[in-house]
Parts: sequence; C-alpha cells; structure tokens
Amino acid sequence: MEILKAILLGFLQGVTEFLPISSSGHLSVFQHFFGNVGGTSSLLFTVLLHMGTLIAVFVVYYKTIWGLIVEFFSTIKDIFTGKFKWSEMNENRRMLFMFVISCVPLLIQIIPYVLVLVGGIIGINVFVVLL
Repeated sequence: MEILKAILLGFLQGVTEFLPISSSGHLSVFQHFFGNVGGTSSLLFTVLLHMGTLIAVFVVYYKTIWGLIVEFFSTIKDIFTGKFKWSEMNENRRMLFMFVISCVPLLIQIIPYVLVLVGGIIGINVFVVLL
C-alpha cells in the first residue's frame, strides 16, 4: 500500500469514526475506488486502523476509564460493607450506573441467544421454553 493512500485512509478513519456514519463503509468505498479492492492486506490495514482508533480513545480518556474501574471496585466494596447510598454518589459512580443501565437492553436481546446456545450444548430444546 502506498504511503499517500495509507495517510488518506488514516485521515478518513479519524474523521468518520466519531460521526454517526460508518467509518468501515467509507474505508471500503475509498479502497474500492482507489484500487485496493479486497485481499488480506486491505483487511489487515482496516483492522489496524480500528485498533489505532481504540488506542487513541484509551489514551485520550485514560483518566476517565481508570476512574470508572476504581469506582467499580469501590462500589462493590461499599455495597458489601453497607456504606452504599444512592444519594451520595459522585460523578464517576453515576456514570458507572448509567453505563450499566444502558447495557440492560443489550442483555435482554442476548438472553435468547445464550439460552439457545446453552440448550444446544446440554441437549435441551430451548425453543419450547421461549414460546
């Protein structure tokens, strides 16, 4: 892959990743029109671009991420020691609870798939249970 194409793909990834559009789709369209269609190297470069984005997010938000990790264990400790109070939550604890609450719809959607998977492993017909 040429250096100019790599720079343009990196720029495109950086611009489109945090917009409500598909950065992967834009990378594919760019690669199609500029002659880098398919192949292992194209897929590898796309994965590396996404890994770079993930690393950049961790670098920029490391204090927030570390604060949430610390607050998670602090919340667990407070719950088991009886010191947890809803009215005295700090900013990180509120963000942690909002994150957990926002994951509830995902968990509800995943439950049927997990039941089918576990039922298939242990040999129970889960479709009857789901109906």
